[in-house]
Amino acid sequence: MTGPLGSDVPWAPSDGPPPAWPGEPADLADLVGVVPLAERVWIPAAAEETFYRLNHLPPRLTALFAEVASTDPDEDDVDEIAPRARALVASHVLLDDWVDAFYEATRPLGERLEVRRPGAAGHRASRGRPALLALRTIWGEAWSDDAVTRRLRATGTVALEARPIIVHAAGDGPAEPALARRIAEALGGPREVRALPDGRVTRVALPATRPSPATSA
Repeated sequence: MTGPLGSDVPWAPSDGPPPAWPGEPADLADLVGVVPLAERVWIPAAAEETFYRLNHLPPRLTALFAEVASTDPDEDDVDEIAPRARALVASHVLLDDWVDAFYEATRPLGERLEVRRPGAAGHRASRGRPALLALRTIWGEAWSDDAVTRRLRATGTVALEARPIIVHAAGDGPAEPALARRIAEALGGPREVRALPDGRVTRVALPATRPSPATSA
């Protein structure tokens, strides 16, 4: 799909191959034609990048955290600054053309939608503006106190890597065991699988890591 923002507008609804991206998108690409997949709309990572760039946010956010930019940040300082970062990001709007493209792309998915990052649970919202606000909420989660602290400890900066967002029909649940086994065989290992009541797969994720049981000395 093309538009005023080029490759960063939402993709049209499809059960076909997702964008090239590791993790769940790669798994879904391998499952095309193997199991029924729910139609979904991909919000490419470029959409998030464009939002930040058009609103000149990267240099402003970097300046905001300049005094705590290290791999050993003071958590109290981060907790004080992060709300200002969230307010700054939330104060800017998306272009009208992009919003219209989002509404158009997600309209065929149904009245209730789930908006999420790949491999994660998301936010359930009604179609239209509530779903758009859910997308903005997910973008804003990158500036939670914990998220900022993790990025600083890992990289020494608050710069973030834009990631895609998936939108699909809400109302899924754990997949039937037979379907989960087919997916495990196709992908070469177990996955946590969710599907709509009609069996169309909405989400695949690596099983959550569980702590090893304690051993006696």
